[in-house]
Amino acid sequence: MEDFKAKESLKLIESVIELRKRKYEENGLTLLFWGTLVAIAGIIQFIMIKMGKGAQSHLVWLFTIIPGFIVTFVVKFKSSKQKVNQNQTPDYQGWVWFFVGIIAMINGFVFGMYFSRGFMVSIYIPLCIVSLSSSISIKNNLWIVMTLLATVIVYLSVFVSITYQPLLSSVIAIVLFVIPSLNLYINFRKKNNHV
Repeated sequence: MEDFKAKESLKLIESVIELRKRKYEENGLTLLFWGTLVAIAGIIQFIMIKMGKGAQSHLVWLFTIIPGFIVTFVVKFKSSKQKVNQNQTPDYQGWVWFFVGIIAMINGFVFGMYFSRGFMVSIYIPLCIVSLSSSISIKNNLWIVMTLLATVIVYLSVFVSITYQPLLSSVIAIVLFVIPSLNLYINFRKKNNHV
């Protein structure tokens, strides 16, 4: 009887992992959206700094990140509402991502001037923690490795000139979000015979 319960427990754990993996593979586009948005904003800010428009360069983030959050919130809210109406479990991990994203935004827009060279650490370390948690929960080795690499880059950012921080932000976004999300999406398409 105990062996039967252990097998049932193992099956339940495997099904939860598979469900979580499917949600991330389907939502790989959300990670891709954010990775691309941050990478583009960082590159544009870097170009503006190099063109002598450094004083206005922070506005790039206002015109990309704020609308991105609004779009993400509306989509997430509608999706969660739909799942509740269909008696499905809402994606709580997605709400954790959203909350940590808000913390990163507050750190950047409100407290950014106080962090100096630690600015990138204050923004990206919370995102790295949630990314590591998510990647471990779905057992995606590439995402785990990319998260660890991004964490190293984030900590090394304190040794990089402020001028190059936006460009480094783009690199971190690509490593932390774009590469893993493309991998998740490709795997999802292969599993569903779309490729």
